[in-house]
Amino acid sequence: MDIVRWEGFWYIPKFLEPAMTFRSSFAARNDDVLLASSIKTGTTWIKALAYSCIHLHDDEDALAGNNPHFLVPTVEIVLYNAKPFEFDIYDASAPRLIHTHIPYSHLPDSIKSSSSSTKIVYIAPNPKDILISMWHFFNSMLKPIPIDKAVDSFCSGFCNCSSFFDHVAEYWIESRKQPEKILFMKYEELKNSTKVEISKMAAIGE
Repeated sequence: MDIVRWEGFWYIPKFLEPAMTFRSSFAARNDDVLLASSIKTGTTWIKALAYSCIHLHDDEDALAGNNPHFLVPTVEIVLYNAKPFEFDIYDASAPRLIHTHIPYSHLPDSIKSSSSSTKIVYIAPNPKDILISMWHFFNSMLKPIPIDKAVDSFCSGFCNCSSFFDHVAEYWIESRKQPEKILFMKYEELKNSTKVEISKMAAIGE
């Protein structure tokens, strides 16, 4: 699979244009919520949980029959999705819940600005689990590669939206600077103490 480098991180080429458009054109609202993650890190689960937190009181069956990926659009794929999303991510007429794999340094200034109250929820699992998940995922679609080559590529940062470690570190550092704005969640803690962690996620979006 071809990947291209932009300002220190690798992207699949077709995802680079939407990422650049998002960075230059997105006008954040103070009541927007951005979910962020590296690839294969529990994205579907965090989308479902966040959507349920927001819509629990107005629609208890909000997720029934709906894939979380259509309810919570991922910034990089909005130009290529065959099925229309629930809303236009660039329509700022109402609060938005969206997702991205983009590193923190590549986010729009309207989100990162100290004057912005846009909330960010980031999820990060154990890197060993991510490596194995990515290896099986890409091997199912592309020409399989040996696990030792996958390990070398992952550890060197030579994979999509990586390095994984830099990706995690950027959001972690910013979450320590702005805990009221950025919630850094660990997948294992979410799995083991689900109610506690969901309460934190619901609180940051209030």
